[in-house]
Formats: sequence, C-alpha cells, structure tokens
Amino acid sequence: METTITYNGTTYTVTDGVIHTPKGAIEYDGRRPIPVPDGLHAALRAKGLEVNDYCWWGGKALPTVLAAEAQRQLDEIETTKRAAIVGLDELETAIAAQIAYDEALSDAIYSGNGGLPARPDADVAALKRQYPIAAAYLHARAASQSAHYVYRAAGRKAMERIEAGEDHDAVLADMESEWSGYCAEHVWD
Repeated sequence: METTITYNGTTYTVTDGVIHTPKGAIEYDGRRPIPVPDGLHAALRAKGLEVNDYCWWGGKALPTVLAAEAQRQLDEIETTKRAAIVGLDELETAIAAQIAYDEALSDAIYSGNGGLPARPDADVAALKRQYPIAAAYLHARAASQSAHYVYRAAGRKAMERIEAGEDHDAVLADMESEWSGYCAEHVWD
C-alpha cells in the first residue's frame, strides 16, 4: 500500500509504513508517534513551523499527518498478520479473562468481603495446547517487550519468523538459544 502526501510544499510517500522523504527513508522504530521533545521546539519555530503540527516518530520530527498515515499502514499490516495466526484472538481473550479473575480474586481476599468472583470459562493451558502457534507467538511477543535489548531483539525476530510461517518450535528454540548464548557470553561482565 502506498500513499502520497504533500505537506508544506514537500511531497512524501508512505509505503507499507515506511516514510520516504526527499532526504531518505524513515522506518518504524518500534514506538508510536509522541510529541516532539522540548529541546526541538525552538528549532521548529526557527523554521517557521508550528510545533503542534509535528510529532516524534522513527527518531525524527515529522508532520503528524505523515506519522499517522505510516502508523495506520503498520497497524493494518499487523492486523493482517495477526489474522493469519489461528487462535491468537481466542487465546488473548482467555488470558485477559484469567488476569481479570486473578485480580478480582486478590481484591476479594484482601478486602475480606467474602464474595468471590466467578472463574473464567476458558482454560488457558488447554487453548495453548490447541493453538501452539498462537502460544509461541505470544511467548515471542512477551520476549519482544523485554527490558533487555538482546532478548527484545530476539523476540521481535521470532515474531517475524512465526508470522512468516516458520516452524514455531524451532523459532522459539532459536530465540532462547540466542538469549542463553548471550547470557553465557556475558556472565562475568
């Protein structure tokens, strides 16, 4: 998918979430658009630009309309990839219901009111056995949200490989092998 946008006299092309500017391409950096950092406000104003019309995306200050279009395309691509993983939505719903139950049970126990919440109907362990690819994808996604950059990168690679249709067991084994290899290499750092 490709969209052409002209903003302030400059023509930009957004293709599959990548913004092509006259100075080069800007790819997604893993974060949603955020307000421009305070340190760049003066530079934008010096160019005669309105700070509120810009956001920080892909490590650059960009017109908000461009970042929004790129993010829309990326979200659409993500939705398409997720739809291809059988059972993912069902497993995520079951996990969310289990988390809500655990929190409600904890609140009931600590409040001492005596009213216990109803258990969720779905069995997460059974769904993980029924949908092993979805379970592997969620495991890789959890790794991709790790605080450590190596484990996070390994998780992102694993997600992409699972989305591409590779064997989920081999992908997870590679991800964990990469992480344990890094840990073994840096154990004395």
